[in-house]
Amino acid sequence: MEYVVTFVAGLIGGGLAVPVGFALGLPAMGTYLTATAGSLTGAMIFVFGGDRLRSRLGRNRPVSTGSDRLQSISQRGPVWLGLIGPTFPGVTVSAALGIAAGMDRNSLARWMVVGIAVLYAVYTLGLWLIVGG
Repeated sequence: MEYVVTFVAGLIGGGLAVPVGFALGLPAMGTYLTATAGSLTGAMIFVFGGDRLRSRLGRNRPVSTGSDRLQSISQRGPVWLGLIGPTFPGVTVSAALGIAAGMDRNSLARWMVVGIAVLYAVYTLGLWLIVGG
């Protein structure tokens, strides 16, 4: 039951799942894997579901960027949003912002996986060190 609660906390609250897992007495690796799985599930629901919704609403046109600089920023957007977004403004908001901005869903999803996995590893390790393993 503790794993389910931690998974749902990751699905809904992102990084909040790591302290929830520790509070419920899960081991560090169990906390990391369950929190990461929950958060990744939520992110993928928003990325792929949001992309599908955007397509149905007819807003799947690429964002027009007049200059080379803006085009470069637009192409690097999924990388930065995927790596930094899970920290701030959060997994769900980052996924929704990326899709709303017209970013490629596969690229955004790939970088969200990397960002979530690394961030939650840092969260879990830090909390494990604080609470004494």
